[in-house]
Amino acid sequence: MKAKYLIPFFVVVLGAYFAVTRNLEKQQTVEQSQKSEDLKDSNVEKNEPSTKLKEVETPSVSANQKKAQLLKTQIKNISRETSLQKKIESIREILKIDQKVLKNSDEKEAYENALMNEELVLASREVLTTYQEPKGKGELLDGQKERMDAALFLTRAIEWQGNPNWNYVADQIGEIVLDDSFHDLKSVDYKKSIAADRIELFANLKDINHDKGLEIEKRVNSPSVQKIITFANNFYELNKKGK
Repeated sequence: MKAKYLIPFFVVVLGAYFAVTRNLEKQQTVEQSQKSEDLKDSNVEKNEPSTKLKEVETPSVSANQKKAQLLKTQIKNISRETSLQKKIESIREILKIDQKVLKNSDEKEAYENALMNEELVLASREVLTTYQEPKGKGELLDGQKERMDAALFLTRAIEWQGNPNWNYVADQIGEIVLDDSFHDLKSVDYKKSIAADRIELFANLKDINHDKGLEIEKRVNSPSVQKIITFANNFYELNKKGK
């Protein structure tokens, strides 16, 4: 081959090489693009079941509703055999619901069922009339908190005028107020705390139903209980409200 044809031939071969290379690159680009689209479609298909699963797993009942439903069942199953501690725990849960301005239907049902529950009323009375000298300030405060919860529960029960067991609750409050067996306790702070429970209970009852308060007063036969009644009448001016 002559030298003058060598360069043109080389140029032709080189041009053909680049042409073929460009075609191959275009083909590879198209194939890669198609693979990417296929991969996207595959991912979408894989994600669809996950999305549907999430939709199925979305709870139809809120956590608060489930808790209220559980409490409602728990209160319904309370009996004489139920331990005092479990009854106290139920009362605490009810008082948490009491603090809510807006209650859902399950919470309202659980709340009202508790306020008319005779076993919870008796448990509250037991808490308020079972005495054990506190060993220290810690025990004194713990016992005071427990009695305050019991007294508040009974107060809420009589504040509900439509309570089917209103008279029963009121009678139990009367028995608590008239009990003077705490008089011989040694701790002065403990006795003052117990007396304060009775003052609040009597004052709330008489404020709600004056005649019921007068019935309790007629049954007083203890100087220590009379002091409680007199203090409540004077401090809260209960006799003026009844006029």
